[in-house]
Amino acid sequence: GVPGVGGVPGVGGVPGVGGVPGLSEGLIAPEDVPDLPGADEASLYGGDAAAAEKPARGSRQKTLLIAAGVAALLVLVAGGLMVAGIGPFSNESPTERTRTTKRHKPKTPAAVAPDQVEPPIAPQTPDEDGMIPTSGATLAEIAGYRDAIGRLESRRKSLSGEDTVKLIELYAFGSLEFPGNPRWTKNAGEMLTGLDPAMAESGAGHRAALAVALAEGNAEAIDRAIALAEKSPEDARAQYLLGHARLLKGESVPALDAFVQALELDATQLGAQRMAGELALKAGQLDRARKLLEDLYTKAPGAPAVANALAAIEERQGNAQRATKLIEQVLALDAERLSGPARSSALLLRARMRLTAGEDDAAVTDLEEAIRAWPRNIEALDLLSERHFATKNFDKALEQLEALSAAGVQSPQIAIKIAQCHEQLSRVERALKTLEAAAAQFPDSPEVQAALGDVHLRQRAFDQARLAYQKALELDAAYQPAQLKMAELLVKEAKVREAIAYLKAAREQHPDGALILVGIADLNKRLAETSGQRDLLVEAESDYRKALKIDPALLQARLDLVTVLLALDKAEPALAELEHLAARPDFHADPSFEFGQAKQALHRIDEAIGHYEKALAKEPENPVYLRYAGSAFFEHGDLDRAHDLLTKAEALDPKQVETHYFLGRVTFAQERYESAIQHFKQAVEHDKRNYTFHYWLGRALAAGADKAQLEAAREEYNIVAQQAAEDERLAASLCDVFIRRGRMQMATFAEWQGAIDDFGRAMKCDPKNAEPWFLRGEMRDRTGDLDKAIADFDQAIKRDPTMAAAYAESAAVHLRKQPVDLRKVELLCQQALRRDNKQAECHYTLCALQKERNRSQARHHCETYVELAPNGDNAPTARDLLRNL
Repeated sequence: GVPGVGGVPGVGGVPGVGGVPGLSEGLIAPEDVPDLPGADEASLYGGDAAAAEKPARGSRQKTLLIAAGVAALLVLVAGGLMVAGIGPFSNESPTERTRTTKRHKPKTPAAVAPDQVEPPIAPQTPDEDGMIPTSGATLAEIAGYRDAIGRLESRRKSLSGEDTVKLIELYAFGSLEFPGNPRWTKNAGEMLTGLDPAMAESGAGHRAALAVALAEGNAEAIDRAIALAEKSPEDARAQYLLGHARLLKGESVPALDAFVQALELDATQLGAQRMAGELALKAGQLDRARKLLEDLYTKAPGAPAVANALAAIEERQGNAQRATKLIEQVLALDAERLSGPARSSALLLRARMRLTAGEDDAAVTDLEEAIRAWPRNIEALDLLSERHFATKNFDKALEQLEALSAAGVQSPQIAIKIAQCHEQLSRVERALKTLEAAAAQFPDSPEVQAALGDVHLRQRAFDQARLAYQKALELDAAYQPAQLKMAELLVKEAKVREAIAYLKAAREQHPDGALILVGIADLNKRLAETSGQRDLLVEAESDYRKALKIDPALLQARLDLVTVLLALDKAEPALAELEHLAARPDFHADPSFEFGQAKQALHRIDEAIGHYEKALAKEPENPVYLRYAGSAFFEHGDLDRAHDLLTKAEALDPKQVETHYFLGRVTFAQERYESAIQHFKQAVEHDKRNYTFHYWLGRALAAGADKAQLEAAREEYNIVAQQAAEDERLAASLCDVFIRRGRMQMATFAEWQGAIDDFGRAMKCDPKNAEPWFLRGEMRDRTGDLDKAIADFDQAIKRDPTMAAAYAESAAVHLRKQPVDLRKVELLCQQALRRDNKQAECHYTLCALQKERNRSQARHHCETYVELAPNGDNAPTARDLLRNL
């Protein structure tokens, strides 16, 4: 979502709503889902029931119709992430399985053979404090899945049928346990289609196919999993899949029973054990959870979710000492093993313990760190925000509103505002009582009932919220804000599809309900912001247009359409919509900023700057306006002006990640590389999954001569290249990363093949670029594949006929290829020198070729070579030739 110069961040630059409500104590958290924006702006989208269509804003903080829908959408993402891990992956049933290594060895754990999926489990004995030193990652955590998958992926082309099934199961089980890894699901599906027919028809093959279907969310697979478990009650893996099927149906207790059954059949099923333990913990069965998790801790000491869950149990049961040690064990894990959510969960629990102990300052520090580690940890946000309400002016607002009410100025809207103040002051009961009194005073007001539902919804009292919204619809069946809130409620319950279906059904009941269409569009737009799915933006555009066709006066909806169009790279239609708005007599907002965005996207930079300056004249302290203006001046080439604007934006709002990014771009262009590095690091820290940030951090690091910085640059390139290899759109925008990483790999013999592969990827994502063809030609020359090297140089010349180096290198390869075509070599060197007379080796080659038939030309070429390369490899020979010429 980060622009290149002149782009549009995210969808219109509007942040999403962070936080995942409903994670018990913040302990059971997803471990590998994309980071999303934090929750500090969540109030911007809260809205109230009476404000379905707000007027255009001056401050850019727009109240949207599907208020907190994104926060609950994250529950859908996180709902399946509460459980993780799975045991060894043999294809035999437990009774048929034979082990090649012993599971219990008193001293050193058994060595792991290269073809094993995971290291053998060797339970350890806790010390007197109940602690065990951290072991390597197992399949009780996502890091173990990565390791196990990596071991098989490294020899994927030579896998046996059985090992192929193992890898498919690893992909599928990992996807089931960690839904933030769609690549695993995709890989499993692709491998399944290529499975040997005999293996595909085997019991193991059918089970692998079922696992993939469950991972893909196939509804029919749930019934198939249930049937398989009934047919094979002694198959541990079948019971394990049954657990997942039950979870997909929302049946947590039967899922717990299934995982326990799988564990009883095969004690090495780490995933089943972890899931059972966490489900028991969620159900409040602490003794059962402790037994399961303590045993798992002996097999997988250091697994973040296991240690966090045990720490929570210990803290709840009064054993603060061990709880603290378990938390410290989690926080001491290597960064690549400790995900942001797991770290955040540990910090949140420690903060709660410190608050209990009266260590408020330390607790606040932990909460801030927890939020930085995982901005979606709504419990940490709530716990911290409660401490900052004293800096707000809700008391004064409440005093004014209550004075009006006491003076007889009463209305549903005033009652709703009073309730909002109470709620902001953490007086939820008073907020509810205020609204209940208003409902009695204004019994025909659907607005009050909807506002009452909003309070219940924010308290996650879904049943009460539903009753309130239903009451609002009983008062007015066509009251669209309540229908939108009902959809929001479904989203909060992680029923996104049902929410969309509900709105579509409401649309059928009220075909003229433009706001319903806007609600569907808003929901799809929010989903797109969190998932990055472009097709959702296309749907949002369609629904906005349908709504505007019904009611062209929905001005805010038209502005929202503009942001969607800009995100879809449709700047011309966006500009047309803005011009339509500007011409309307009922549109009173200043669209200068939006005009600037559209003009900048169209590379009409001078006009864009004019619009931004007009917007800044009215709101000189608006950090978003300053950031966009700074980016426009950067694109214009005025680096000093860009730096001034961006620095001011950073001072006003240090949390604007794009500001750090553009400051990095500016300072990089100014060759202030250390400053650029710091800005890009800040951007990456705020959004670790933004690969544009990682790419430019790599560029800045690579610009220095420091060896450590070059190594760090390589790491950043690795991060980007790995993702770009799986994402065509990302590869198209950051294709250069393959060339830069490939160049680095050229320096090490062991990485030559990696360089060749990277140049091949660059050709795919940027087929018109001559550079990767030229570089791959050089690498093939080094590896002795002369014919392919020549072919690559020919392709480079085809794409860039002015590339002198390609002619020169091709000539050098032809000179070594037997039999030598001297005429071809001479022609290539002549072509090279026509384009660049400083190609030294071609001068030497022509000197050697022409010394017998054209001594004057030969002398000229040798003299030029010695001048260009006085210490070159051929300099002594050239000097000898000159003496004879």
